[in-house]
Amino acid sequence: RGMREEQAGEALTRQFGDELTELVPIARGGSGVVYRGRQRRLGRPVVVKIHDPIVLDCADRALSEARAQAAVSWHSNVLTILGEGVTTSGRPYLLLEDAEGGTLYERVENEGACSEAEAVSVAAQLASEKWLRPGSAE
Repeated sequence: RGMREEQAGEALTRQFGDELTELVPIARGGSGVVYRGRQRRLGRPVVVKIHDPIVLDCADRALSEARAQAAVSWHSNVLTILGEGVTTSGRPYLLLEDAEGGTLYERVENEGACSEAEAVSVAAQLASEKWLRPGSAE
């Protein structure tokens, strides 16, 4: 890593009260940036999505996203939310488990787009579960 990237990582780490370390950007979307790092006290790898402050109502949007994701986090294809909050600079964030296998972007870059059969299989899994939590009434 270059000096500039290292300084940016240190500044970002301070926004989390030094609880998250080794933050490296892995993706950028329409509402923010996703980083891979470590949760210092628990020593585990994590992913953190930090919402851009320019997005209108970004705090409400981040909380809505967290609630929607938490509602389906029992599903094997959905990352578990470990926490949510606001950085010291006022940017909302979601703290997520770090899934094995990397990001969807990395997968497409390394292996290409999924086949039609694979896409249908994933869609069928989701449809058959009807987005209900295990043990819920149908």
